[in-house]
Amino acid sequence: MTEQNEAVESEAAEASRPKQKPLITFGPYATGSGLVEGSVWKNTPRGPNGERVVHTVSFNRSYKDEAGTWNQSKTLHAADIAPLILGLNKAYEFILSRQQREKK
Repeated sequence: MTEQNEAVESEAAEASRPKQKPLITFGPYATGSGLVEGSVWKNTPRGPNGERVVHTVSFNRSYKDEAGTWNQSKTLHAADIAPLILGLNKAYEFILSRQQREKK
């Protein structure tokens, strides 16, 4: 099998998988420049010792442009920082809580 065929099969397998959803989302929190929210995701990468659970956090900022259309950005304004910190703190507490439950 050629590398090109393997890449096409890999893309097809990726497309056929159900889209992953976050475990939880915090926000959206209104800011002076739009809305910010954070999500916690559960990933199970395979390594030499088998699968392990890894939690990741993503965030985004939504804002309306001059035409009134909602857009998303990964950059922050100063007014976005405090609400995002609130969401990130909640995400951290959520992850710690899950890790403690999984150890039991």
